[in-house]
Amino acid sequence: MTAAFHSHTSRLRCHPARFLLPLLLTALGCQTASSPPRPLPTVLETQPIPIVVQYLGSDCALTEPSVKLITSTTQLQSMHCAALVAQLEHEIQFARYSLLLLTLGEQGSSGYWCQITAVQHRTGVLYVQGIANRPAPDQPVAQVVTYPYAVAIIPNLGVDSIHAEIVSVTGAALPQP
Repeated sequence: MTAAFHSHTSRLRCHPARFLLPLLLTALGCQTASSPPRPLPTVLETQPIPIVVQYLGSDCALTEPSVKLITSTTQLQSMHCAALVAQLEHEIQFARYSLLLLTLGEQGSSGYWCQITAVQHRTGVLYVQGIANRPAPDQPVAQVVTYPYAVAIIPNLGVDSIHAEIVSVTGAALPQP
């Protein structure tokens, strides 16, 4: 009786393992020799984009906060930003480069500024990181209307959309060029 019991148990140990091991490996994402190869999952990583040149300034035509990608001279001129157009119109070759424009809109005093800190690209989307500063409550400011902007020249990538990640800070010093 004992021998029959051992014989039956060893058959059970061997038999389920033949079926359970491939099932377990498949469930864990491993492949068996008989299974067709599965494609590896795609890892969506962003690629850093170099900022060729960046300018900070103020232009009274930029009355609304925004982040825009400008890809042509016509698009730049249609914004009616005289100071910006004068500064960049002859400097940028739109066949090779694009402009990223970050604006804060109309502000009631000095002490406001913005900066584009990084640009990344992934599958038709441009990710723009930046800083928007407002003066500290105890910071001395001039009572003047300003229209702060930051513009970055980047390689032309032919992107479909922009995703902006702008961090708001208070009382930070204006970055030095």
